[in-house]
Amino acid sequence: MALTRDDFWTAVQAAAQDYPTAALYFQANDPRLLMQLSSIATMLAMVSSQIDVESTEAFSKTRDTTVLADAALKGILPFAVPPRAVLTGKNPDVVALNVVTGRRFLDSYGRVYVAESAAIIPAGGTAPVTVKQVTERPLTHTVSGSAPFYPVQITPNTDTEQQISGLRVSVGGVLFPYTPEFANLLAGDPGYIIETDELRQLWVKFGWANTFGVQPANGTVIDFVVEETYGKLAVDVNSVFTFESTVDSHDRQATFAMTAVVNPGMDPIDIETLREWASVPPQYDSSAVFLGNFDALIRRNLNNLDFLSVWNEQIEESVRGGSVNNINRMFVAFATSDGSDPTWMQTQIKKVIAAADDSYWVKFVDEVDTPLPMTIDAQVSVVHDTADVEAQIRSKVLALYGKGSAATKRGMLTLSSKKVNTALTNTTDGIVALQDDGSDVQILVPAQAAPKPEQYRYVTNDSLTVNVTQATYNDGLWSH
Repeated sequence: MALTRDDFWTAVQAAAQDYPTAALYFQANDPRLLMQLSSIATMLAMVSSQIDVESTEAFSKTRDTTVLADAALKGILPFAVPPRAVLTGKNPDVVALNVVTGRRFLDSYGRVYVAESAAIIPAGGTAPVTVKQVTERPLTHTVSGSAPFYPVQITPNTDTEQQISGLRVSVGGVLFPYTPEFANLLAGDPGYIIETDELRQLWVKFGWANTFGVQPANGTVIDFVVEETYGKLAVDVNSVFTFESTVDSHDRQATFAMTAVVNPGMDPIDIETLREWASVPPQYDSSAVFLGNFDALIRRNLNNLDFLSVWNEQIEESVRGGSVNNINRMFVAFATSDGSDPTWMQTQIKKVIAAADDSYWVKFVDEVDTPLPMTIDAQVSVVHDTADVEAQIRSKVLALYGKGSAATKRGMLTLSSKKVNTALTNTTDGIVALQDDGSDVQILVPAQAAPKPEQYRYVTNDSLTVNVTQATYNDGLWSH
């Protein structure tokens, strides 16, 4: 257990008695002495806290630097996901308007969107155009000091708020594919990997001459195209879009509005999500060799899922009975709240699973919202306002088990009264009113039927009952 500043200060007071002159200054509260001793006690308390945290780091990733280092070792890249949307173009002209792939549009914030497919808007008619919010930035690098796993750092564009969302690499006109962990890469085959560190810096690394991949020679020019995006979609449906530039009078008459969101995009993965992923064993990587945790694999590729449950035929038959239709089938239930198109999301999930193991049949099951009841009875001192304490309890419980919390993003959730008690009473960030010796708290989680894997289980403000009363301590004494 970490020693506090008070612990060190008590030891300092005791040690000062061994030095009569210093003891006199100490008793007189001489600031020249107390300032030095106080700063030393404070620093020792901080070091003690760090040592206490480090003792549990191997089991529970606590510090941000440890979480980021763990993400780096697992190859989790700090990429953003560009939003995709459908624009409906209206052409009032008497001539059809041809929108080619790559045509650039602007939203009301001046952000660039690129047409992902060609479209022809007939004269006097309308037509949909699918766009993606990205810009591309070319970079070149000349190899110097060639070595195995030759690294090239890819720096973000500091002139805008955009984040890196993709990368294309070519050498001498030959496009190099991204080959995670150099898997199945023979000597001389083009390919590269991307690595990051605890500072979230990116490096592209190449192969090892005559061993695997291509080791670029000195003087070789490597061309990069960095794809960047602003991340999560900033405009709403029905927002107006325009061409970035017009070619002729036909362009000027056309109008565009966003009519659907395919994928709202995502900012780079935040530290709390990374902390949750740090609990996943490292062998469950993107190759899913052990076939053990497709849940982690899907989340790693689609991190905007509010709820995801993945289960196999054994779990399916434990809740709904056996069927030959369940053989070699994987079941998936999910939920999003960011406007992602469900059909598009299903397609992406299938792609992720097939890339790891294409022998599974995937069946999607509709998620079922399931509020969970919980009752908390608390007694606090008369000096505390019961309504205020109740609000604090609700805030703590909903942060732990409310909709959207880390715990509720997985299927088969069961509530833990121990975790709730710790969240309410711990001395670090718990509720002060529940920390004195006269306070008490009781947590009741009613028994329920066995959970089903498709249930999105969480606590709501309505399903949570909180009763806070003021305890009268020392009965028989003068009190209220």
